[in-house]
Amino acid sequence: MLILKLIRQNKLDAQNDQDYEYLFARADKLPTRLEDIIRDPHVIDGLRRVDILYRSNDQLVSYLQSNVQWDRIKPYLRLPVDSISIFEGMWKRKEHENNSYSICILKKEHPDTLYHYTSVHKDKVPDDAKLKGLFKENKLRFNAPESFNDPFDCAFAAQVEKGFKGKAMTCFSSEKNNVLMFSHYANYHKGICLGFNVGRLINSICSLNKVDTSLRPIWYFNQVPPFEMNDEIALCATCKDDIWSYEQEYRLFLLDGDRLLDFNPQAPDYRFDANAFTSIILGHSIEDSSKKLVKSMTEHLSGTDICYFRAKKQDNKFGIELGKILWSDI
Repeated sequence: MLILKLIRQNKLDAQNDQDYEYLFARADKLPTRLEDIIRDPHVIDGLRRVDILYRSNDQLVSYLQSNVQWDRIKPYLRLPVDSISIFEGMWKRKEHENNSYSICILKKEHPDTLYHYTSVHKDKVPDDAKLKGLFKENKLRFNAPESFNDPFDCAFAAQVEKGFKGKAMTCFSSEKNNVLMFSHYANYHKGICLGFNVGRLINSICSLNKVDTSLRPIWYFNQVPPFEMNDEIALCATCKDDIWSYEQEYRLFLLDGDRLLDFNPQAPDYRFDANAFTSIILGHSIEDSSKKLVKSMTEHLSGTDICYFRAKKQDNKFGIELGKILWSDI
């Protein structure tokens, strides 16, 4: 979508190009579920003409390379110094000595399992209410973006900040053993990381709470992309500085049709099916009182297919690995 935006800025009649139309018809730009019907007439027309407009990967890449100069893309990317010249050569279609490089257009699909890091204590006191909500009542907490730890999140421009202020969303990661995630979101490795089956989680939230949802990946850029609320509303809520790329984040939005739901601080939790749990991972530095609390809150789940793990430091490496344990060993 970023590259299409750059094409439109340079080529006012871009929408008359069939290659552009083919790409635009599949660009993720609206705050609806991916399977919903896209209401933009231009997009609908493009989707109806898929067979006529079909373009191969090579044709589409060639179109992008011909219409966007490398110097226009480069500012948005943060690449290792030794990779910049390689990517530049690929984009400019320069010959390489072994001709082993290629560019492909891929759609980023969400994984089957996503992870949510959380603390067990609040102000050094066991947070019974939070764990009871998660494990006994099966409720997932949503928040508004102004409470997030990145001040630019959903707020890189005044119009964007105004549009998403007070909207309900929650965050997940595709990473289950990330040192920084445990540090930042699980109380310095004293908390836990919960694995969820994405399909079960989303379907149960929709059915149990009578809402719609939209799960979207976060895109990371070296500088603020030229997205606008009127044209790329979903991307305005899912683009961040690439210093956050270690999070590998996916964001879940609540919807009423096409309308983003407001965050309700009096009722921030939404029910889900306990069968959505796939794993419970104890942080490396989790305290005994926290383990006892997790064990007591999950006793009714001990006979299910949930897997339990304990994070531990890897020998001679800056990393953690997960050791499988039994519920009785918590």
